[in-house]
Amino acid sequence: MYTYVKIAVFWMNKDKVISLLEYLYCKEFKPKEPEHRDIITKSIKSARFVMTYYSTMCVGAVSVGIIMPLTENFDILPTNVEYPFFDVYRSPAYEAVYIHHIYYKPATCIIDGVMDTILAAFVTSAIGQIEILAFNLRNFDLVAERQRRRDLAQNKYIEEYPAQHYVRSVLKECIRHHNCIIRYVSMIESAFSLASALQFMLSVMVLCLIGIQFLSIE
Repeated sequence: MYTYVKIAVFWMNKDKVISLLEYLYCKEFKPKEPEHRDIITKSIKSARFVMTYYSTMCVGAVSVGIIMPLTENFDILPTNVEYPFFDVYRSPAYEAVYIHHIYYKPATCIIDGVMDTILAAFVTSAIGQIEILAFNLRNFDLVAERQRRRDLAQNKYIEEYPAQHYVRSVLKECIRHHNCIIRYVSMIESAFSLASALQFMLSVMVLCLIGIQFLSIE
């Protein structure tokens, strides 16, 4: 059930999610040094690993649910759902419900997984930008010297500016980058906080109901 609630919340916040995607292309987030590209590549690989691992777990869980009725002589359904108004274990009702379950269970699992991994990808991007900022702060002189050399290669009049000018320039860029990261994280929180809170509350409710079922077993 909570998957459909997440879909509704995600649809309500779709403009915020699109704004997040567009914000990734801002000037402050673009790599300027070779190390920046390495950090971004590492972040992309991390996000891809999380998505692949999560999707694999979802596929495995769904596959087990679909196969279980085959091992139990078709005495159970892929999903434990009560149908009080008719006997679901009689033909052709069982076949129809079984086909319905093996369709909606993977679909629900995929939708739920995609929404979770989208959030993970945005968070991983934010972590990558924080690592880039940390690199710049740890290597002020190196970044400033590289900027001076780039200006020299482009035939700019760098003789008018002392070396300290480039250090101040890097510091200003770090401040702007820091502010952009804060804004980006705030946008992530605004877009996904409600869905995450609802998922947490509904998950707790499901666990409580399962606990009540265990306690009611005689």
